[in-house]
Amino acid sequence: MSSNSEQVPLSFEQIPEKDIIKILTYNTFLRPPVVNNNGDDYKNERCQLIIKELMNFDIVCLQEVFGFLNSRKSILKHKAFKLGFTYQAVSPSPSFFSSQMVDGGLVTLSRYPILYHEFKEFPYGILSDNLSNKGVLYTKILVNGQMLHLFNTHLQASYVGKESNVRATVSTRIDQLYCFKKFVHSTLEQQQAQENDLILLVGDYNIDSRYEQGYPNEVLKQFPILQQQLGNPQRYQEYDALITIMTNNVKDKFINLLLEQEGQFLITYADYLEEENGQKKPLEIQLTDKADLLTGQCLDYIFQLIPENQSNPKQIKIKQVNVEKFFVEGQKFTQLSDHYGVSCDILVKLHQ
Repeated sequence: MSSNSEQVPLSFEQIPEKDIIKILTYNTFLRPPVVNNNGDDYKNERCQLIIKELMNFDIVCLQEVFGFLNSRKSILKHKAFKLGFTYQAVSPSPSFFSSQMVDGGLVTLSRYPILYHEFKEFPYGILSDNLSNKGVLYTKILVNGQMLHLFNTHLQASYVGKESNVRATVSTRIDQLYCFKKFVHSTLEQQQAQENDLILLVGDYNIDSRYEQGYPNEVLKQFPILQQQLGNPQRYQEYDALITIMTNNVKDKFINLLLEQEGQFLITYADYLEEENGQKKPLEIQLTDKADLLTGQCLDYIFQLIPENQSNPKQIKIKQVNVEKFFVEGQKFTQLSDHYGVSCDILVKLHQ
């Protein structure tokens, strides 16, 4: 098993007894020391406030909780344990002989038993992402007698500027998505997932579903099958490529739970306020990269996977999906991260 984990056996009385389970995915923007966008990211202060927000959820998938040269990850795990998240899994640090310096930053916290966990490293990343051991953190969680298969991930970041860098980051994400899909299906087979199990794939995909301009067809030349599946367009939407890959060319169902509820892609990064005169004003300026201000991107998702020839789990219902903005007052920053979180409430009836 290639992931670190801390689990303490619970008595039945200690496991929460309730029907509605709250799940959160959140890019915390707790990068290693020295790395910052605008002079000071207030990492320590934000980490303490993020910990306080955890108590409102039952299962939490975090990204960018990097443990390199700081103690924030250890502090977060310890305090989360005291809040009742007695089952924890994290992405491992790179090996001594690796060219990477930083762990993948993934943390999954649960009030419910984690029966199994595994980490799958992506084959590669580029530019500064090459220093991080990014991948997918899988946890198999028993909730009220029902099985939840939860995949927490953080894909290759985008880098604005040189066109060659932009195209390289997009093609890298495609490679990572194929790796992700293969890992999901092999894991579900290995874990003998049943039709009534809930399968969620969450995290910061770094794929902007609101980016209408799209990318030129040339990016797809090294992926001829995907290029054909997308209809060989002059320009293509990266979100369409995501859906095509993860649905095995629409054979499986891959449901964007927030889109399914709202009917539109809601902003999770670089949000803004549109004033009466039509001008836009950024809602956050201390943490967000200046190059991204006012771009209004949707990067963070909770997807439900329903494999081919299977139906929606009968014992589990998705009740509510929310964008968690985590605004704060009285601080030198106005929100807890440069990203918003996404949460969902699921109804999992207790077995009597």
